[in-house]
Amino acid sequence: MANFMYLFRSNPGAYRSMSPEQMQQTMKKWTDWKDTLEKNGHIKQLGDRLDGTGKVIRLALLLTDHPEADKPKTHALLALLCFDAARLRSRMDDDAGLIQLEMQDRSKWDHDLIGRGFQCLEKASIGNELSEYHVEAGIAALHCAAETYQQTNWTQILELYNLLYRLKPSPVVALNRAVAVGKAVGPEQGLVELTRIPDSGKLKNYPFYPAARGELHLLAGRRAEAERHFEEALKLARTPSETNFFKRKLEVCQEAV
Repeated sequence: MANFMYLFRSNPGAYRSMSPEQMQQTMKKWTDWKDTLEKNGHIKQLGDRLDGTGKVIRLALLLTDHPEADKPKTHALLALLCFDAARLRSRMDDDAGLIQLEMQDRSKWDHDLIGRGFQCLEKASIGNELSEYHVEAGIAALHCAAETYQQTNWTQILELYNLLYRLKPSPVVALNRAVAVGKAVGPEQGLVELTRIPDSGKLKNYPFYPAARGELHLLAGRRAEAERHFEEALKLARTPSETNFFKRKLEVCQEAV
């Protein structure tokens, strides 16, 4: 298993001498890298994904060693990156194939890195600043705190998604919130929330939009309806890993008919 803890033991403080202008440029690069991981992480090979996450963690660590960037928001993002990196081995197979949350092998989690994530989250709590990264890290922390999928605290996760949507009212956040509603309250209410997503047209080419409908119909026991939505998701799949993932979901629907 890739171990990111060496990053925390090797922080030379090389960015301390940077001017505020140089630091702003570096922070822009850091944000760009993070956005690239968010947009393309699902299409990378697992090794590339681990390498990319390691680079972003490394840069975040260097930034926290500079007075211009040593802020709660930076520590919150570092916590989020730690929680994400700690679970990568269970979320993707060696070919970057997607593994659904309830099927993930939690024994593959890097618990040292999860512990570091909680330390970063504690540093992020200093002061009154509350950023989207604080909330996203809180959601990831709740997933990391659950020893089993069944112990996931969906009620608290939903509360955080409600807060995240107020801070970052995007269609993707609304979609994730609707899924959390489905888990915390029930699939019927989750489906209702999917119909209420503002600017849902922006999700028309996003395969996990119909997949969310499929998942909630499957949870409600309507396998034929779920199959229809997973077929739609399959048509929108952007990568081989997504194609294989949706094919497996279709097999689940068809096996149970």
